[in-house]
Amino acid sequence: MGKTKIEDVLTLTESTYTHIAQGQPLKVTERMTPEAAQELQPETLTRVWDQVVAELGKFLSCTDTHAQTSDGTVLPEDEEVLGTVIGVTTLRFEAGQMMGRVAINFEGNIAGILIIDPSSTSYPF
Repeated sequence: MGKTKIEDVLTLTESTYTHIAQGQPLKVTERMTPEAAQELQPETLTRVWDQVVAELGKFLSCTDTHAQTSDGTVLPEDEEVLGTVIGVTTLRFEAGQMMGRVAINFEGNIAGILIIDPSSTSYPF
């Protein structure tokens, strides 16, 4: 089992949402675990994204991207860790923001994706 570079987690987190925003959900699903890919089909990713855009307007950018452990400990960019890491980013839209969370397993694959209200304090990962 190899270590995951936090720098790679940050890049994968932002590219996940950028690819979905650009209408390229297959670039996201090809980086997923088989279980996640079965649950989060390209059509599902597109449908959810379109709902967010309908509510908040055009996607502008990812900001404040960082990585953390499942207990919320923020990890330094230059670190390497074993196990699942959560990439967290603020998704900025014309009329508001959402929180993006990407669970990345020890193999560097996406194990889960969330788009949630930034005021949420309870989430599965």
